[in-house]
Amino acid sequence: MENYLLEEIEEITRTRAKLIENCTKNPNEVNKLINIGVKRDIKVMEMARKRAKTENRVDFKKVLEETDLEVFSREASIYLKEMKVDPRVEAVETVVVKEEELGLIVCGVCQEEVDVGEMCSKTECNHKFHGFCLWKWLEERKTCPLCRFRILN
Repeated sequence: MENYLLEEIEEITRTRAKLIENCTKNPNEVNKLINIGVKRDIKVMEMARKRAKTENRVDFKKVLEETDLEVFSREASIYLKEMKVDPRVEAVETVVVKEEELGLIVCGVCQEEVDVGEMCSKTECNHKFHGFCLWKWLEERKTCPLCRFRILN
């Protein structure tokens, strides 16, 4: 009875995976991603409503949570198959600049100081940069902007 809904949700998930990848290249895709997320949520609610009715369950919130968890599990396996992880994601660590580092960290790409409390990207060679600056740098190069340590293979 609800197989068609699961199939629709799986198709939505595949589309979402592609949109997520596209958002890194084209920020205008974000609206499409939001819309497809709403479609997914509507399908999950429809599926939960049908389950609650078929199984004569009155606690809709509980049925919705169970359904959402099941769908989330299916989505996770689809995302693993469909999405390619950008190597830049695995190559850097996100860290927060600490008080004791005040004035000591200058982004090697834009040459501006990185502020205390600001999130930045830290390379394997322990250099820190504004996340966006390093991300753009690594689009064209594979090495650290400061020491030329190889970050990407």
